[in-house]
Amino acid sequence: MNNNFNINLQNIKRFDFRLGNAFCGIKKLAIFFGEDIKIKSNSGKLLDFKPNKEEILAELKDFCFENWQEKYNNNANPVLENAWSIELKFDNHSLEFGGLDDFPFTWQQVENFVKKYGGFTEIKL
Repeated sequence: MNNNFNINLQNIKRFDFRLGNAFCGIKKLAIFFGEDIKIKSNSGKLLDFKPNKEEILAELKDFCFENWQEKYNNNANPVLENAWSIELKFDNHSLEFGGLDDFPFTWQQVENFVKKYGGFTEIKL
């Protein structure tokens, strides 16, 4: 499945990341894949480099989405501000992942990615 997933990832149209809630604010990052890469974030910071599609895709492959669960809610005492979702949009379908203060094993890579492309200094509480 890993190889098929990574082949399919080449056809991604949009990556959406959200973390937080209405009370503390929601950190948002959207990356649009087309002729050019377009990135929208509510961090208020501009990137000081031009994103490269191949580099972004390689980083997304390292998340190992194919091994993720759809929902992560196993924390008995969750921090509500750490509610998160990631959606991968393709032409004919999308994949959605989310959780509440419970994260997949590659979450540190996700945080580094969101900091790099979203301009955030901190991700979760």
